[in-house]
Amino acid sequence: MLRFDNRVALLDLRSDTFLNTLVQLGGYCTIGQAKRLRLANSDTRALAHLRVFEQNGFLRRVSSYPVVYQTTKSATRLLGKDRRARRSHTDPTVLNRLLAVDFYLETTQCADFVFDHQMKIALLTQHGCPLGMIPERGGRPYLWDEYLLKVGDGTIMIAQVDDQGRGTFSQQKIWRYASLK
Repeated sequence: MLRFDNRVALLDLRSDTFLNTLVQLGGYCTIGQAKRLRLANSDTRALAHLRVFEQNGFLRRVSSYPVVYQTTKSATRLLGKDRRARRSHTDPTVLNRLLAVDFYLETTQCADFVFDHQMKIALLTQHGCPLGMIPERGGRPYLWDEYLLKVGDGTIMIAQVDDQGRGTFSQQKIWRYASLK
């Protein structure tokens, strides 16, 4: 297998954008989702691209779902940070992450997603959300599972794909503040 730097050099802008977006959305996609994420114009070409990513160590197939691909550590390194998108997950979590990709694909026509963690926190606090209302882990704000969307009229929307593995209080904490506005 080629070294990481050599494999990254093989990526074009479309491939780099695809992999970075996929990592930000949780790390999973199907062939059809890859096509809709503009990796290729047809399912056949999207599959060919996914197989090349797999051969170069950026993606791997999910054994429970042979048509689902997951990002690897190499793909997360493109962001310069480790992400939990590369770790093994339970089947319900895989389905949850695929649902997040569908949500992204359906929403991008009417809103811009904010993926940068620091920008998410800044946008929320600029709009009057107290830091104490932002979900946290280890005493620090943590918005991995929440999606912030900037809508054309200047408003900010917060979305989260329901996760049966997280407690209700954890999932609802930021929503209480958002419902007050």
